[in-house]
Amino acid sequence: MSRGRVLVVALLAHTTVLAALCAPAMANDAMFPSQTAAANSIGWQNNYFVVNGKPTVISAGEIHYARVPRELWRERLVKMKRAGFNAVSTYVFWNAQEPAPGVFEMGDNLDLDAWLTTIEDVGLYAIVRPGPYNCAEWLAGGIPQWITAKGIEIRNSSADYLAAADAYYEQIIPIIAKHQIHKGGSVIWMQVENEHLAGSGTDGNDYLKHLYDKARSLGLDIPLYYSALHHASDPAGGTPFGNRTYPWYSSEFWSGWYSLPFGEMNAGDLNTLTRGAWKVISFRCRSHRGVKLAGIHC
Repeated sequence: MSRGRVLVVALLAHTTVLAALCAPAMANDAMFPSQTAAANSIGWQNNYFVVNGKPTVISAGEIHYARVPRELWRERLVKMKRAGFNAVSTYVFWNAQEPAPGVFEMGDNLDLDAWLTTIEDVGLYAIVRPGPYNCAEWLAGGIPQWITAKGIEIRNSSADYLAAADAYYEQIIPIIAKHQIHKGGSVIWMQVENEHLAGSGTDGNDYLKHLYDKARSLGLDIPLYYSALHHASDPAGGTPFGNRTYPWYSSEFWSGWYSLPFGEMNAGDLNTLTRGAWKVISFRCRSHRGVKLAGIHC
């Protein structure tokens, strides 16, 4: 098979996986609530978010600090705030932070502590997604090459992988915990793993539950959720909310991609994106929901 055909097949397979993840079917789209310590700072009442006692619409864009020169962080965040967003979502890339076993890089534009401090200084809320796997068109989705080179099974409960993932969490989660909103920071919730077929929301397999327990044990009191919530170019769908006892939130509203097999977005896909955007805006204005627009700045 030619390289071109192999690439098309790979892209189609990727799209099939994304469709399975994002199908509006009956995927769990809830969040684990705050622990007692954070309950008065971040939570929800019925179907709307409450931040520090006030009903709040969460409008977030995405910036990956590891992709941006540190001297430009503040400028990018200020531009996001001026564009009308009140929150920023960010991945933490494991293979950038731990390029070799036990060797952690925390300086320059890999300084997560400084990044979260800058978000606080600008006056935005923060949503953190530390994986261990991220995707994001980043090398190996953030999984370190020293893991894959050893032939370790990844993203499951294999002992070697969990030991490595635990060591990574032990370095990263305390930094996130330090910046939680009830401790004077701006982090309002965290995503555990990313686009994993074994779970979403509050429904997960033993691997996802292990990561949840590890994050809680390292001091996270804020809401958590597994994998993905309404990742799609039309996350609101036809009947997005219904009778809910918790808020609706899209952790990735895709703001555009090329249409398969290649090339610019076709008219049908562009129409879906445009209608999806207006539906989210309309629904959001009538309720205190939330949306994270993917692709504001990577």
